[in-house]
Amino acid sequence: MSEPANRSYEFGDFRLSGEDGILWRGGEKVPVTQKAIDLLELLLSSNGRLVTRAEIIEKLWPETYVDENNLSVTVSMLRKALGDPKLIETIPRKGYRFIGDVRSSSHTESIDKADGRELVRVVIERTEIENDAGPALERLEARTRRHSHLLVAMAGMALLFAVAAGWWFISRTDVVGQRSEKYRQLAVLPFRDLSADRSNRDLSIGITDAVITRLASIRGLSVRPVSSVVIFADEPASIPDAAKMLRVDAILEGTIQKDGDRYRISAQLVNAADQRVLWADVFEEDRAGIFLVQKTISGYVADALSFQLTAEERKQFARPMTENSEAYRSYLLGRAFLAKRTNDGLVRAIEYFDRSIELDPAFGEAYAGRATTNMLLSDSSFAARPPSVGYPLAEADANRALEIDPNNVEATAVLGMVIISYRWNLPEGEKLLRRAIELNPSYSTAYQWLSWALIAQGRTSEAEQSIDRAAELDPTSAIVTAERGFPAYFSGDLDRAESRFREALDLDRHFPTSRFLVWRALNFAGKAEAAEAELNIIKNLLREDEPVYQVAKGCTLSRLGHAKEARAIYDSLRERHQKGEFISPSYTAVLAAELGLDDDVFADIEAILKERNDYALYLWTAPEFAKYRSDPRFAEIIAKSGIIR
Repeated sequence: MSEPANRSYEFGDFRLSGEDGILWRGGEKVPVTQKAIDLLELLLSSNGRLVTRAEIIEKLWPETYVDENNLSVTVSMLRKALGDPKLIETIPRKGYRFIGDVRSSSHTESIDKADGRELVRVVIERTEIENDAGPALERLEARTRRHSHLLVAMAGMALLFAVAAGWWFISRTDVVGQRSEKYRQLAVLPFRDLSADRSNRDLSIGITDAVITRLASIRGLSVRPVSSVVIFADEPASIPDAAKMLRVDAILEGTIQKDGDRYRISAQLVNAADQRVLWADVFEEDRAGIFLVQKTISGYVADALSFQLTAEERKQFARPMTENSEAYRSYLLGRAFLAKRTNDGLVRAIEYFDRSIELDPAFGEAYAGRATTNMLLSDSSFAARPPSVGYPLAEADANRALEIDPNNVEATAVLGMVIISYRWNLPEGEKLLRRAIELNPSYSTAYQWLSWALIAQGRTSEAEQSIDRAAELDPTSAIVTAERGFPAYFSGDLDRAESRFREALDLDRHFPTSRFLVWRALNFAGKAEAAEAELNIIKNLLREDEPVYQVAKGCTLSRLGHAKEARAIYDSLRERHQKGEFISPSYTAVLAAELGLDDDVFADIEAILKERNDYALYLWTAPEFAKYRSDPRFAEIIAKSGIIR
């Protein structure tokens, strides 16, 4: 019996093979996720037709709720792989279409023959492994049989993991003999949810975050943060591809499946260079026991990576976060929503952390998670809560977490950032951020925040080193990469700032923050025409009535000589604020400065200081206000701010 196989497509130097779903460039395989392949095939098969966002989500994630950010990430990854972002055109608020020249062809294969080849290949590979596994496999399977709730649907996968684990046990002498092999960079990919209804996705992200946190405490091991790996939750990638993107030499991956009140969690640690399994195991737990798994997995991984833990590290590994399984479950869900870094996600995270603390008032990690969330909600980038509300809550939670565990890395860093952004005591905040780095040298967030403290103190060279280190530890973060331009920006080197801001566009050419920062450098360097071109791109990425876009538009119009239109935008923003809409004074101050409305500029600066807006720390060096630094009023306002540098 024969059926037409999938169609293949060629465009430029690329060929998408419909037979095996691989994207080739010349004779080399292009490293890209399966979801990106699926998206490319959908766009190519549409013959230049607009494919709506809803249609793409329905095709790629059927019967699954996903945030539209997942689609944006997939498009970004695909554009980066193709090297030419113009091939995939964005139709604002509608969808995408492929606009290159495409050649297609179809192939006819015998399904029976193809299936037979695949079957023979699997049988041969499995036989070779089983012959090596021998008695060790029997021991592992006997241990598994002692559990009463085996999942029939997972039998095949359990066998494969059992084989891998058996191989590890019988070859452990060889592994020990290779203790000189050094693993220094590790990524923990999100545990894939295999449950029928995919109801444990957030729990799996939480478990991943917990494993990362525990492993990151090992001296000499750099573990990629959850922000770097969360994109793989919906975009599974092969071990080589993930390792290349994350720049690591080992990968920990796994699955989680729920059946009734039982959970089966499998995990395997893989050498990124040759895909050699360093360790593998399968765990079956009830709801109460699931919170112990991440500790067990972390211990096995540390051993397999040949790390000799110190007494303090072993103590940390042995210490349970909480004895209350329901509190821990709520904590894991809180971490998952915190990882989303959206306003809605942060609000949900607070709810779960509240529940966790209610169940266990001595749960230090839950206080630390809630502290981070409250701080982000009050940060000027989210502005979901007034600084006078969110920052004190974050400070109280961070202090409570440190009372429970003085070495809590997250709480130490959050407290440092609160003291910098809200208390305006830069030296004290810097000490705490450096303490967090001392406790966990691979905690990228501490380096990122430290760079801001250093910029505010005028130490831009040190700030650049700090943010560069954050980018090394979190290489797939567009926001961390974009922030690498700020030390140059606040030191007045706007050409270098523009160049560094543009580096983030290699990760996502349609990331609004990166585009806005490029515009910012161009505009205040006096490159009005180039700034206008960048603004036209931003227009398609944001709502036109968003204050940040309106301010940028007004500034560019003013520089192009259209002062009347720019003033109309300024008056409109003022009117919106008077009617009750929150328009940050840091926005209107910038546009007022462009228009030469000096009295309004100083009124807005006073308002920035009054609400303890964190932008107050950067007024003295911000290019936006360069012409006011010689004005005695400016120096007087800054002097009475109480900022301790």
